[in-house]
Order: sequence, then structure tokens, then C-alpha cells
Amino acid sequence: MLNNIGLPGLLLVACMLLVPLVFWRIFDKAGYNGAWGLLSLVPGAAMVLLVFLAFATWPNERTASRVAAE
Repeated sequence: MLNNIGLPGLLLVACMLLVPLVFWRIFDKAGYNGAWGLLSLVPGAAMVLLVFLAFATWPNERTASRVAAE
């Protein structure tokens, strides 16, 4: 079975493992639970996650604005 995967199959598997890890790190740095990145495994959910991250107020931003106000 594994002999028939080839290079394209290995690249696909690598991307399937890499994308959730990248989203995990992004959510973690934004102040959200990194496990939200696992939703990127659902087809179409990666685009929804990107839109959410682009327009949501991040918890880290709220903390930074509180510190700046003090």
C-alpha cells in the first residue's frame, strides 16, 4: 500500500500534518486555545479560521490595551 503513494502522496500527508500545527501556533500566539487549529483538518474550515482571526479582537490585544490604559 505505501509503495503506491509516491512523492505527491507524501507531500499531501506532510501538508496535512503541517497546516494544523501552523494554525495551532497562530491561535496560541493570538491568545486563544491552540486546539482550535485542529479545525483546519475539516475541509473549508481553514478559510473560516483565517477570516475569524482577521476580524476578531484577540485576547492578547485586549490585555495589551488594558496595560496601555493603566
